[in-house]
This record gives sequence, structure tokens and C-alpha cells, in this order.
Amino acid sequence: MLIGVLSFSYATGAVSSVIQTYDQKEAHLKEKIQTLNQISLEYNIDMKLFNKLARAIKYDYKKVHKDANKFMSELTHKLQLELSMVIHE
Repeated sequence: MLIGVLSFSYATGAVSSVIQTYDQKEAHLKEKIQTLNQISLEYNIDMKLFNKLARAIKYDYKKVHKDANKFMSELTHKLQLELSMVIHE
């Protein structure tokens, strides 16, 4: 029973850590887009350049490898191996 409680506590902590990291990253993305909007309004940036900058910011946000590696580092060794096998199939 004690092992079950410890396992559940560890799993809950790992999941909450992943969710918290995701929320922080989402807030950082919104902050960057808001800053870009302010710069665009202040300096009258061309819409074409604005769209390129916004796409670049969103592309950097959506990079999967950084997130996958960070997520995998928080897993147990066995789960890391299983997940990496699925990713690299």
C-alpha cells in the first residue's frame, strides 16, 4: 500500500510539473506576441514583416524536440526508453 501511495505521489508531481512548464511557456509566447504588437503600432511596421516575425515566434514556440527532451528527462528510465522507441519508429 505504501508503494502505491509513493508511486501515485510521484506520478502526480511529474504531471503537475509538466503542466506548470506548459503554462509558463504559453504565457511567455503571449508576452512576445504582445511586445511585437506594441512595436508594430509604435514604429508602423509593414504587415508583411509583422507576419514573418509572428510566424518566427510561433515556430520557435512549437518546436517539438526541445519540449520532448525536457519532458523525457522527467520520466523514469524505462518510460524514457519506451517513449523514445515510439518517437523514433
